[in-house]
Amino acid sequence: MWTEKYRPKVLSEVAGNDDLRGKINKWLRTWDTSSKPILLQGTPGVGKTSLVYALAKELDYHVIELNASDKRTRNTLQSSLEPLFQSTTLFNEKILVLIEEVDGLDSRADYGGADFLIETIDSITVPIIITCNSSDSKKLSKLLKKCQVYKFKKIDPRQISLVLESIAKKEKLTLPLDDIVNISTTSNGDLRYAINALQTYDSTMEQPRSFISKSLSLDQGIRQYFDSVDMSEAMNSLLNTHSNPNDILRAIFSSVVSSSRKIPNNELSKILSILSDIDLLLGRIIKTREWRQLRYFNSLLVYSLFETLTHQPIKFSLYQNPFPLQVRIWNDGRNFRTIVKSLNKYTNESTDNLVDLIPYFILILSKQENRNNLLTRLGLEDKEINTINREITNISKSK
Repeated sequence: MWTEKYRPKVLSEVAGNDDLRGKINKWLRTWDTSSKPILLQGTPGVGKTSLVYALAKELDYHVIELNASDKRTRNTLQSSLEPLFQSTTLFNEKILVLIEEVDGLDSRADYGGADFLIETIDSITVPIIITCNSSDSKKLSKLLKKCQVYKFKKIDPRQISLVLESIAKKEKLTLPLDDIVNISTTSNGDLRYAINALQTYDSTMEQPRSFISKSLSLDQGIRQYFDSVDMSEAMNSLLNTHSNPNDILRAIFSSVVSSSRKIPNNELSKILSILSDIDLLLGRIIKTREWRQLRYFNSLLVYSLFETLTHQPIKFSLYQNPFPLQVRIWNDGRNFRTIVKSLNKYTNESTDNLVDLIPYFILILSKQENRNNLLTRLGLEDKEINTINREITNISKSK
């Protein structure tokens, strides 16, 4: 994707927040074990992560990145961080620890990730930078006292326009200045979104330009997609949606499965088959980094999938369980944790997302006659397979 292809390589290429760039640069250049960690707060797309990587490259630091939303328990965070606190080098490289989305940490007793970070932060022997979208959460109040806090501002539209013009020139993309200005002003200070919009423009040159006049959240965009009366309206809904392709595809899949009881089996099978083909294409694009092939992503969702979805009673639902499995899942918690670990080996999903996806996994398995063979190939034992089959039986009884 262009957001990765044109990620700043050096600090001077980072757009916006010039004053903070200098302060953070000085902090890392003069860092010693008495220095406080720093916390970068700002909305998505304002350059927090890009600044860290550009600065680290300039100063020859090796970045160890952790996402707090995926490692929010005390145990997982402890196992990831503690080895890093014992040394300042890794293969003779200086280490910089980057903890992303710290506002995703949970301070409850059964998670304890925030508490562990607060307790450990004074004994850290490597530079650590923490990011969050918002620092207003009460659970971050103690952590804020331990850190130097830098608040990032949204990027000015004029600076966004300069970045877009540079990318358009390198990609040999010809578009009116008015369109660049429209993308820049409607991105709401989010450079990542603006670059994605520019790439979408390149991939849909024959599409109307109305998509750049409005930015929709994921739920707004997918709801509008399902409610569209024709393909043109459906395409504009996707082009307007301020989310990456993975999230869009996951939201459509989640919504389809949540509404599956109301969809005839032959139609459901056709829809899931098309989604599978699109998912394979997206995975191939990400693996090969052939980002220009993303031009086919929205086209497949519209011209291949949308017609099949027409007149189906599908409502937006992002990981909202359509049947009461959650209580039973926790009652069989040990077996399901094993199932989640097994699925984690074969997917790119985080453990937390897989827990949410288990009900849909079970629903899909319920329609497979040879599911036991599949589950055995996943490395599951009889007790885990029996747990899944018991849930499938419960689903059948509740219909």
